[in-house]
Amino acid sequence: MPTNLLLLPQLTASFDWSCGDDVLDAIEFVVAPASTTPLSIAGIEFEATLSRAIDSPAVARMSTANGFLVNGGANGILSFAVPGERPSTDAPALCTARLTPGSYVMGLIARADGKSVNLFLASGPATVTLAQKVGA
Repeated sequence: MPTNLLLLPQLTASFDWSCGDDVLDAIEFVVAPASTTPLSIAGIEFEATLSRAIDSPAVARMSTANGFLVNGGANGILSFAVPGERPSTDAPALCTARLTPGSYVMGLIARADGKSVNLFLASGPATVTLAQKVGA
């Protein structure tokens, strides 16, 4: 059964995160711009890459495969689940405490049904401002 991949809209976004704090942002997909009805994202894989500039190498990769992005399925919510601190040496290496404060760009690719869609293609990548943790 095909997914709603080709119904996903082009996005414009900016995020403000802090080094050492958990990232708990989310993107909610709805069936139409003025609607509150969720667009199911079941069966779609997502991958976000964080870089210092558009043509720079990625400093972090978040995906539904590595657990740093969570696909909410029928509720249409894609959640970020990036820890602020690495809970143990066995935990995945990505955490906001390992990133340098500053400005970043983020791409977001959705994949399903043998196709890929760049969700920030129309407006360019999302911007991410990573601030120094308060009290650090």
